[in-house]
Amino acid sequence: MRLVRYWDPAASAARWGVHEGDRIREIAGTPYNGVTTTNNTHALTAVRLLPPCEPTKIIAGGANYYGHLKEVGLAVPDIPVFFHKPVSSLIGPDDAVVYPPQTKKLEYEGELAVVVAKPMHNTPPGEVLKNLLGYTCVNDVTARDIQVIGGNLLHLCHSKSFDTFCPTGPWVET
Repeated sequence: MRLVRYWDPAASAARWGVHEGDRIREIAGTPYNGVTTTNNTHALTAVRLLPPCEPTKIIAGGANYYGHLKEVGLAVPDIPVFFHKPVSSLIGPDDAVVYPPQTKKLEYEGELAVVVAKPMHNTPPGEVLKNLLGYTCVNDVTARDIQVIGGNLLHLCHSKSFDTFCPTGPWVET
């Protein structure tokens, strides 16, 4: 199932729906506790798609593409590298990325995002999938020249955290 969030101009509100070809079928409430469809549908061309999730935090893995590490002259880290992107960086699939004046080298990184439906803390591995909503596409936009200042990864958050640096969607695949 393909879950979308969209702006319903008639209601002047964000809604959730199921993508069905060239239409969106509205769902009641949010999909985090199950999907109940309604009879309301909209043409896909008549709505603006929003980010297909509403995260409270965005956590990303870094330094996991060996070719890129070699390109910028960094060693493979001994332990996994993670960083946060602020929620203010999240935009929809058709929204424009703003090129900030602080950088001269803006790059994109296509990523697979895992959308969590229910909180997890010390969740046993066999239970993890039960707590996921699904997967979506993310463009991890990066100010590459800021990222590599000092020849290390200390500027990972700064280089990836500008507003609009996390285009997401168009949908969550359950």
